[in-house]
Amino acid sequence: MIVLLQILAVIIFILSIISFGWLVIQLLKISKDNCNFAQMWGIGLLSIALIQLLFALIHFEATQYIVWAISLSVTGLFILKNKAIFRAKKIPLIILLLAILLIITTLSHAPWGSDAYNFWLSKARAFWLDGGVTHQNIYAYWPYDHPLLWPLNITWLYHLLGKSEEFWSAVIPIVSFLAMVLIFTQDLVKNNKWLWTILLVGTPFLMGNVYLGEYVGNADILVALYLLLAIDSIYKKNYLFVGIFLFAGSLTKNDLLPALCIWIILSVLLAFKHRKKTSLMVVVSSVIFLTIILSWKKIYGLSSRYVEQELAILLSQRPLVSNIKYSLMAFREEFRQTYRWGLSWWIILFALITRFKTILINPSHKLVFPIILTQLISYIVIYYVTPEDQATHIATSIYRLVLQIYPAALLLSMRLLTKDNKI
Repeated sequence: MIVLLQILAVIIFILSIISFGWLVIQLLKISKDNCNFAQMWGIGLLSIALIQLLFALIHFEATQYIVWAISLSVTGLFILKNKAIFRAKKIPLIILLLAILLIITTLSHAPWGSDAYNFWLSKARAFWLDGGVTHQNIYAYWPYDHPLLWPLNITWLYHLLGKSEEFWSAVIPIVSFLAMVLIFTQDLVKNNKWLWTILLVGTPFLMGNVYLGEYVGNADILVALYLLLAIDSIYKKNYLFVGIFLFAGSLTKNDLLPALCIWIILSVLLAFKHRKKTSLMVVVSSVIFLTIILSWKKIYGLSSRYVEQELAILLSQRPLVSNIKYSLMAFREEFRQTYRWGLSWWIILFALITRFKTILINPSHKLVFPIILTQLISYIVIYYVTPEDQATHIATSIYRLVLQIYPAALLLSMRLLTKDNKI
């Protein structure tokens, strides 16, 4: 009986995330495709995190009854307003089978990774015990400057469950991965993109972040999802969505802040080019998103360990050229690891080399490529300024950073190599 009640709570949790996403899309009226599951899921996760951050700012303590009331209300509204969707929409068989397989495999064990517990799950439990984020519990677990979207969503789940049960937190990576697959399966048969979906689904390390206990509690798969959603939004010309998803990714991990910053620059160029009211809204909203992130860190007195260093001392201790060269060679070697990535990075490299002229011509590609390239460059910069030993830091984290840009790079390659390249 207890297990059945927990399963019910998890189902309500998943539906409430989707419902929040749907509600935000409806209120903002910024998408022609109001039933895009991946968009709703991504915005829903962001909404739940922002609600709890707002609660923290006004010193409002969340309880199980309040969370249940909010979740049931928004879920009920979504179901009432979307009866036709439930009747008309059919889940592709391949997605259904994949979901069943992932659920069985993932929920056969609990997360056990060191980073998962030390960085994320422990914070979620502290926020649940204290009824939200406080100036005390945010400093309970190092590194303090880690953003909170991932643990706050787990906290919301804990409120629904009535207990801190790390076992059920794995449902978030499962659904996030399925959202990625659905992005790749858009117009699948029409555009003959089965190969690309197979490449994504068959990527060992990406799948490992869904069902392996060592990685399932990490936040990198959410960063990968948000960067993929942002890139997909560029191809759909939903530019306001780009800022929202990069904002959400930056609230998941600081790693995506460079992508948000370069998008602000690109959106300014777009605004000058198109000179429309909507273009100005894209710029303003993206700047607001960055301001929210910086303000949140200022309120809680959080600062990055990477920028609290004397640059002159750093330059004198670490030769710039040799360190950058070392990082570049490390990424080259990581891209070659077929046991983690299959043949995907070889295909991505082939697409970039053979279709680079298309990137220079196609308006969407000219926005997508700088964002992905900026992310890659930012990783190299981080490896240079890291307080830890460079070689050790690279060895323990490079595969997770590559994961963040991998689905987006694969989508870019798919767009470059498939026939429907008129976007």
